[in-house]
Amino acid sequence: MYKKLLLVVILFFTYPLFSYEGHQKWIGVYSQGVSYTDQKIIKDLSWDNVSDGIQKAWKEGYDVTRIKYGNGKWVAVLSKGTGFTSQAFDRRDRLRDFMYILNLRWKEGYRLIDIEYGLGKWVGIYAKGTPYVSQSCQSAKGLSNFQYLVKEQWKKGFKLIDIERGGNKWVGLFVKGSGLSDQYYRVRTAWSKSKRSIKDSWKKEYDLVSLEYGLGQWLSVFSKNSGYKNQSLSVRNDWDEFLKAFEKQKKAGFFLTDLAYGW
Repeated sequence: MYKKLLLVVILFFTYPLFSYEGHQKWIGVYSQGVSYTDQKIIKDLSWDNVSDGIQKAWKEGYDVTRIKYGNGKWVAVLSKGTGFTSQAFDRRDRLRDFMYILNLRWKEGYRLIDIEYGLGKWVGIYAKGTPYVSQSCQSAKGLSNFQYLVKEQWKKGFKLIDIERGGNKWVGLFVKGSGLSDQYYRVRTAWSKSKRSIKDSWKKEYDLVSLEYGLGQWLSVFSKNSGYKNQSLSVRNDWDEFLKAFEKQKKAGFFLTDLAYGW
């Protein structure tokens, strides 16, 4: 009886760990045809350490092209050959405060190229020297409301380049001047289904421009005229294995154009 009870206790405490390790995923979206000449990744548990690393990388000629929070880590993707002339970043607790700063950055001539939510903070990465002539950053509570918002922005001529879920809201980053055309998105409740829709879209000659996970759902945004020649994916549960895949992709001429984390 004692042995049976002990076995039950062990299973009770170990099951969440194995379930978590078995389902967490770092997903890299890689593309050929971008202007990048080199790329590297920095990560840390502390945003302050990552922000220090970003400023050091700027001095080395790198620009931030993607930022991500997942599994307790802040990750920054740094690239050379972006064409950016200047960069900046901001972090705010509330989305409302972030939007206020965003409007000030727009007046300074910056364009928001990535937005991320982690540990109750909104982080924005900005750049000068992008092709975007106009931007719109919109949020909505509930996925159905967000989907309606996306359609309304499309009617105004904007294209969706980034999605983020945080603070009970879905946030979309829309632009004009990207060259993107004929967009659509797919929502799937499992990664296996999302991966299938991505491969189906590639067969139709659409490119994956944004991938996001939130509330048990994967959102994929597809476009034509992205400028990408080929695309591929790497899916890894372990971060160190993800880095190995990243280096392998880079040697094959593929650069990381989006990064997602989910289950």
